[in-house]
Amino acid sequence: MSTLQERMALAIKHYEEVTNKKFKNVDLATYANVSRVNVGLWVKGPTEELRGSNLIKAAEFLHVNQRWLAGEKAPMVISNVKNKLSSIGVWDDSTPISLDEVEVAFYKTLRLACGSGSMVQVNETDKSYTRVSRKLLDQLGIYRDKTFCAPTEDDSMKPTINDGDIVYVDENRNFIKDGKIFAIEHGDLFRCKRLYKTAEGGVRIVSDNKEEYPEEVLTKQQIQDQKFRVIGWVWKIDKVETW
Repeated sequence: MSTLQERMALAIKHYEEVTNKKFKNVDLATYANVSRVNVGLWVKGPTEELRGSNLIKAAEFLHVNQRWLAGEKAPMVISNVKNKLSSIGVWDDSTPISLDEVEVAFYKTLRLACGSGSMVQVNETDKSYTRVSRKLLDQLGIYRDKTFCAPTEDDSMKPTINDGDIVYVDENRNFIKDGKIFAIEHGDLFRCKRLYKTAEGGVRIVSDNKEEYPEEVLTKQQIQDQKFRVIGWVWKIDKVETW
């Protein structure tokens, strides 16, 4: 039977491959709510086994099978075929979250308009949760507590975004990168648009449906006067067919 340190070495190598990040003891320590010294004992010894929440958190963070990390005869990573089959299963709020998933906030009443804008009052009582791939968030460098999703309305961003599609927003990326789609707050309106910086410190607000929705340009002063704010980058779009 392999030692915990041998399994940790393999798990760390797997973590770096799937996340494209350098493993750091402090990151695992923060995630597992333990000290860096404890993690060092797991990685270098002499700790012989992980139990309870330490085992669960370490397996989650390293993207490996909890049973394998515990030293049981099991695959290090659950096969892709098994993952695909399990993803078809039905779940509700009481269904435990798998190691491959994380929950992100879903605001059903925050309709991000792709036309002239949607004026709504966002209430925490309207917040629920949906599940997304942990691996995808890791690959994109997105923190689950800094992303949310919401439905869209109108057709100014067709064919990229259609009425009723669900968009996922990364609030950490709230700085303009030319040509990317962002969720924005413009006055009291919430919208989804492509943004471009201007040389004078302003912004161009561009729709994909250019024939029906002309481009808007705000100067640096108008950005302040009209309370324009970038909420975050739209990193994922779930297509929803309507009748």
